[in-house]
Amino acid sequence: MTTKLEIIMYYSHWPLFSNNIEMAKEYLIKSWHQNPVNNQLLHSGLSLGLSSEVEEWVKENPFRISEIEKDKLLFRIARLRGDKKPYLQIVSEKEMERAYIKYNNALENNKYKLQIILNGGIGDHLQTLSLISWWNDKYNRSLTIETNKLRYKQLKSLISKESLIQLAIKQNKPDERVVTCSPLDLELLILYGEKNIIYKEWLKPLNSSKMNKQDYVFCWRSNGEQDKFSCHTRSVPFEAVYIVYKELFKGKNSIIDITNWQPWERRIFSKLGVTFYDPTQNDVRALIELIKDSRVVSIDTALAHICASAGQEATLLLPMFPDERWQELLLSHNCYGSNLNVIQQTNFGSWQEPIEKLIERITG
Repeated sequence: MTTKLEIIMYYSHWPLFSNNIEMAKEYLIKSWHQNPVNNQLLHSGLSLGLSSEVEEWVKENPFRISEIEKDKLLFRIARLRGDKKPYLQIVSEKEMERAYIKYNNALENNKYKLQIILNGGIGDHLQTLSLISWWNDKYNRSLTIETNKLRYKQLKSLISKESLIQLAIKQNKPDERVVTCSPLDLELLILYGEKNIIYKEWLKPLNSSKMNKQDYVFCWRSNGEQDKFSCHTRSVPFEAVYIVYKELFKGKNSIIDITNWQPWERRIFSKLGVTFYDPTQNDVRALIELIKDSRVVSIDTALAHICASAGQEATLLLPMFPDERWQELLLSHNCYGSNLNVIQQTNFGSWQEPIEKLIERITG
């Protein structure tokens, strides 16, 4: 007989948004047996530490998802394992060699220009620009980054007209003189041709002029629309943030919060003395100026990427199972590893220990 709980779990994803990791894992594994399978719930498995289970499912059910989706999952799993050549989950060595030769020949011929097609959030753009900046410094090649109108408006002030890297709005017009690729394609090609890839500081350094200034800038919540579960696992709840702010205001600190809180949450924080800033009302350069001379605390969101790219130290709060990209980004030779100090969950869904460590760090 089907229980009420089983009915709720079938029609709702709510078990994922609890702090009960065993219940969340059980729900996910059961959901993979539904037909058709929800691809996003397979990716959610990686956010619950189910890499081995997802990989086994993909191998046992090769025709239940598309080849593209299968490649994405296996590539992500390979990166989580720390494979030196994760791209082999997508293409063979021979295919990579042919593609590498093709791109290199095209770029060495001055008749062709490289064009990177960027999608995603500001953080995705800044991460790709950190990689491109290093690669461009090494090979001195001009390229164009195409993005949508909103991202162009937000990012255009960061790139000088004299730079070899130029930003443009997507035109969707075929051009025989242009070689196009995605950020992943570029990363795969660089990985194939280099022993290591490096993410470098490329934004103007934020040199502090008031070392004793104790203003804080915080971002606690992710606003992504496509993967609600990932946003949930990365975000710190209101109650935990309230504890931090109560502690900080004992020292009469100035706090700026760029989180998109609910109106009732904003009202409570305002009574404590928190000042709010909406980063969507200005471009990224304005946010860079805002965080200058401040101590920054951020979850996995654009603010962390800004700090890494600009050479500004910040505290990064990560969930128990963060996105696989952080394994590489936080290596010491990358700007992320050298500028971001990580505090990570040790228990799924619980921010108690990270918040205690954060308070100790910023008030000590």
